[in-house]
Amino acid sequence: MSSSVKIPNHIAFIMDGNGRWAQHQNKPRTFGHKKGVESLRNIVTYCQKIGVKHVSAYAFSTENWNRSKVEVSFLINLIFSQIEIEISNFMKNNVKVLVIGNRSTLSKTLQKSFDRLEAKTSQNDGIQLNLLFNYGSRNEIIHACQNYAQDFQKNPNLIMDESLFNDYLLTKTIPDPDIMIRTSGEQRLSNFLLWQLSYSELFFVDTLWPDFKNEHLDDVINQFNNRDRRFGGH
Repeated sequence: MSSSVKIPNHIAFIMDGNGRWAQHQNKPRTFGHKKGVESLRNIVTYCQKIGVKHVSAYAFSTENWNRSKVEVSFLINLIFSQIEIEISNFMKNNVKVLVIGNRSTLSKTLQKSFDRLEAKTSQNDGIQLNLLFNYGSRNEIIHACQNYAQDFQKNPNLIMDESLFNDYLLTKTIPDPDIMIRTSGEQRLSNFLLWQLSYSELFFVDTLWPDFKNEHLDDVINQFNNRDRRFGGH
């Protein structure tokens, strides 16, 4: 990466293609999800190396519950087991982790595991990994509006604007992404950070997530540097 390249502050990933990657290898879909975890680990490490401050990863959407019970069960168990494995790596590599999503419908065991992960890494300041788990952007926006309405009843002087609305979102402590990358060739947002991606640069790459490497990210960042970000201006 050239020293003249501007490094984005925040990169968000829709990590798509784990199942298809496994099928291409004549393996079960679950094998692809394991490889996907490795890809995320490698990408976070590389992002930290080049100076990215935030990585957001769409780990499990509210719509993912509609997958087969076997696959859903595997994904839940995978995230639970990986938390225990990765905590030491996060501490060693100075990675802070924030889990974003609706935890109320998750098992108490998984909720406690997420709490422990966040508490353990809370003082790390090398890079922040935002894991979006049981997350859906439409639900996030609805809940933000509901919470604002409740506060407005108590305080009619509470005037809504973009800044205030941000304070009601699950991502209120996180800057909006500069770049959103979706792998596997699909070109849709799938209920991911719909408000936050308003002025992000969107990249849809054909590479399946387990095959997504540092050089693919370099290519996206180089393209990002060649784009004229006007934020609605001329």
